[in-house]
Amino acid sequence: MKPKYKFNKEIETTICNHCNKELSKEKTNDLLCNKCLEDLVYNYKTINEYGFIQEEIEELIKMFPNFNEEKYVDAMRGNTCMMTVYNGKPRIVNYHCDVLTGLKCGIENRNIRTEEWD
Repeated sequence: MKPKYKFNKEIETTICNHCNKELSKEKTNDLLCNKCLEDLVYNYKTINEYGFIQEEIEELIKMFPNFNEEKYVDAMRGNTCMMTVYNGKPRIVNYHCDVLTGLKCGIENRNIRTEEWD
C-alpha cells in the first residue's frame, strides 16, 4: 500500500488519503495519520512474524520521499532485535513497534522522544 496525499489549499490541511483524516498543517511531509501508519507497519507482509528484515524496512522507507534516514537510524539505535536464518543467511529482525517508532521519527523529521523508548 503506497500512501497518497492531498493538500487542501483552501483550509491549509493535509488529508490522509487512506482514511481521509485531516492532519495538522505543520506535519505535512509524507504523513499518514498515526492509525494508518500503524496499520501499514503491523499488516505489512514480512518474512518473519515478529518483525522486519532490512530489505523490508527499505521498501517501507521508499514510500516516503521526504524521509529523514538519519532520524530513523538514530531512533533505531540500541533497540532490541532478534536473529533468524532466512535463505541460509543470518538476518536481523527488527520488531514492528521499533520500526513504527523509527518511521515516525524519519517521516516527521524529529528525534525519538523519551516516552517512545521501550
